[in-house]
Amino acid sequence: MPQNGISRFIGRLQLHGSLSPQSIEAIRALPWRVIKRTKLSYVLREGDIPQEVSILVAGFAQRQKHTSDGTRRIVSFSVPGDPLDFDCLFLNEADFSVQMSTSGTIACVRQEAIKALLDKRPE
Repeated sequence: MPQNGISRFIGRLQLHGSLSPQSIEAIRALPWRVIKRTKLSYVLREGDIPQEVSILVAGFAQRQKHTSDGTRRIVSFSVPGDPLDFDCLFLNEADFSVQMSTSGTIACVRQEAIKALLDKRPE
């Protein structure tokens, strides 16, 4: 498991509110799947119907949208520990793309696992 990336992610969550030790352990215990990604590969494309959500463990990524004239607009950059696509938990279809800016690593988990954890531990 990518503990360093998970620890950074937990640290980001704690910037917004406290987490109990049990909640922290529950996040660490999720069935994370680690994937190496190459520079410029897509983690998610606009229009996808995602089944997983991911965090950036190593490297850098960018979120982008395509405009009506066909150009690409980068709207944010992600660093290790950042969630890349958790807003897809509430969308039927991705309305943005996530592309790796460098080679790196992501950790993915099924949406159902995150939703079950949020139901059990809403903090």
